Order: sequence, then C-alpha cells, then structure tokens
Amino acid sequence: MTRRVLVLDTSVLCCLLNVPGKDTAGPPDDEWDHDRINRLLEREAGRNSTFVLPIAALIETGNLLHKPRTAGSSVPGPWSTICAMR
Repeated sequence: MTRRVLVLDTSVLCCLLNVPGKDTAGPPDDEWDHDRINRLLEREAGRNSTFVLPIAALIETGNLLHKPRTAGSSVPGPWSTICAMR
C-alpha cells in the first residue's frame, strides 16, 4: 500500500488561516480557498495521509500574520490584534 504525503506550503497555510490578502491561491480557473483546502485536508486525514509542515512555511506564515496589512500602514495585522487582546 502506498502512503500519501502532503506538503503544506505558505500559500496553503495562508488560505487555511484566512490571512487577509492571502486567503486565496492558484489561477482564477482553479482557485483554492479555506473551504476547499479544509475539505481536501479532511479527506486526506481520512486516508491516513501524512501532512508535512516545513519550518520555513510556518515562519513565513507567521510573518505574514504579524505584519501590517499594507506597507506603511499603522493598521495592525491579524496576529498583532490577537496579541493586543491578551
């Protein structure tokens, strides 16, 4: 029996976490969003697939969550907002 391995890159993690401005990926005729990725991950989990989260993808996604939404903006990104609520 072959085992499936899925490597989740930064664009997948951003879609999964609904990072503002990065919440879709792929070309217009094959667009991926939170719901589509979530369905795929649930299906693959049911098949006992292995998920790989590269450390670089985790760091990049964390940086995207932490930085302001637009360059030069004083509006905090989603992670900064969450941290400020503590």
